[in-house]
Amino acid sequence: MLSYWTLFGQLFTLLMFLSIYALPSIIALVRRHPKRWPIVAVNLIGGLFAGIGWVAAMVWCFVDVGSGASSPVDELERLERLMERGSLTRDEFERQKQLLLQSGAA
Repeated sequence: MLSYWTLFGQLFTLLMFLSIYALPSIIALVRRHPKRWPIVAVNLIGGLFAGIGWVAAMVWCFVDVGSGASSPVDELERLERLMERGSLTRDEFERQKQLLLQSGAA
């Protein structure tokens, strides 16, 4: 018969293992990585094969892909997040939005 402490220890160990296993997916989702869903797939599926997928997903979730050119939609979303946080006023947001839309039309 298992004692409660043994059962608790086994559940705790399982929870820790699953947390570490899902760590690349968690990081990608929290950081809102543009490729977060492929990272989750590589982590969960590829991690089953000798851990190679886990290592690949862990490296991939830290690769900064934001240094390239962003689309106007991405830029508008970034400006909206800044406005929601209070870093931009509504007027500043509208001004930046118009500049962005005008430069995209040119």
